[in-house]
Amino acid sequence: MRYCKKCTMPDTRPGITFDAEGVCSACRHYENRKNVDWDARFKEFEAYCNKYRGMNGPGGYDCAVAVSGGKDSHFQVWMLKEVMHMNPILFSVEDNFPMTQAGIHNLKNISEEFGCTIISCKPNIKVQKILMRKFFEKYGKPTWYVDRLIYTFPLHMAAKFNTPMLCYGENVSFEYGGNADKETYSAMGQIENGVAVGMPMEELLGDGVTEKDLSLTLAPSAEERAKLDPFYMSYFVPWNSYKNYQIAKAHGFHDLTHEWDRTHHAENFDQIDSRAYLVHSWLKYPKFGHAAATDYTARYIRYGMMTREEAIPIIKERDGKLDPLCVRDFCDFCGYTELPLFWDENRSCLKANLYSPVDSVVLAAVEPLGVLHFLGLDDRLAAETITLLARHAETCLTAQGCVDPETGGLKLSSTSNNSWTSKVALSLYVLQNVLGFDIHMGQILEEFRRWCQVYAKRTTISDQILVSRREVIGGCYYPRAVTMAFWLYQ
Repeated sequence: MRYCKKCTMPDTRPGITFDAEGVCSACRHYENRKNVDWDARFKEFEAYCNKYRGMNGPGGYDCAVAVSGGKDSHFQVWMLKEVMHMNPILFSVEDNFPMTQAGIHNLKNISEEFGCTIISCKPNIKVQKILMRKFFEKYGKPTWYVDRLIYTFPLHMAAKFNTPMLCYGENVSFEYGGNADKETYSAMGQIENGVAVGMPMEELLGDGVTEKDLSLTLAPSAEERAKLDPFYMSYFVPWNSYKNYQIAKAHGFHDLTHEWDRTHHAENFDQIDSRAYLVHSWLKYPKFGHAAATDYTARYIRYGMMTREEAIPIIKERDGKLDPLCVRDFCDFCGYTELPLFWDENRSCLKANLYSPVDSVVLAAVEPLGVLHFLGLDDRLAAETITLLARHAETCLTAQGCVDPETGGLKLSSTSNNSWTSKVALSLYVLQNVLGFDIHMGQILEEFRRWCQVYAKRTTISDQILVSRREVIGGCYYPRAVTMAFWLYQ
């Protein structure tokens, strides 16, 4: 992957382009803001508002906003209601996932703070669950159904309420890099955004889903859409996610402070409505090599709030670490138990990574069971979990798994010659005491004892042994050696 010389965005982001100097299109567009006459743009905005102001009579709605309740939604409603003195109606699509406390508060707050009516769509939960599993397993796009409604529902409602002036936030492709990389006020092409582009009907039908269930996922007819005039707020004002957040906070918006520190985000105020939805946005990481931490550090760099050097460690620490609360809510909603998501039926083992093309068989997958066993909490484990881990262990104890065919020694994984002996010791304990394997008479255990009694004695106690050469490597006197001895004693 190539990375932008100015920000942290890689060239794997769909649709982004790099110039001859190695700078991404998003950074170039941001630099070009200094050449925009923003006073003239705002006058355009005033004229645009005046075109529709009062169009449905005294007290009638004269514009609409597609909202989630987030910081940008607060900013857009504030601009239209408080600054431009329009009378907006708000359209929202729920995602049906458990909401954060901040998310619950914010959707209520945007109505109460600005005095606006919200019409909310609660999608068909049965259809959503069917399509979530189908699209997650086939395309890695679990929230397509909800995302599609987020784009289509406001269009349907704007047509019904005769509010052609339909507000969207930023032009994502232009602001951050994408296929529709053109500066325009019109959001008419928003429906073709790659996140929720239409799917062939034959892909959607079946498994209990009928055409009747999908009517709202279809865009309004060309005739109806021609009567609408949707727009991007980012065309008329210099869009800044952090400044939007500050304005939103001044009007009662809550972030995730004191509620949740997300392991894979670099901020606490974007996409905070629910946890499970973030699995979708995190899936950019295995697909394209970047996720939320990259997205926001890139913006911070453009805004002058962070240097590239400061951003890189944050990305390395956070980008790939999907928060377990997201996984829990996602699995609960879809009806998954978490472990089977990683099961590779062809090799009869757990995958080390859900979407990684390079994978290995890892012995330490069974290791956490040791703690539960020692604490007497074996009964907390589902029978399905125990069964899968036992099958995984059987694969580990083969030459195709974690047994070195030359020495008979046990490696930490099928792709490594390093034993990490403390982890091997914990795993052996689990195999015997939790999963019921008879390992006392096997060559594996004898080889392991040889490591502890001969090789380590000959040098010093080390946590790492290179299995193929029976050599101690790495640092010595590791604290893990104490843990290893404890488990061997047990």
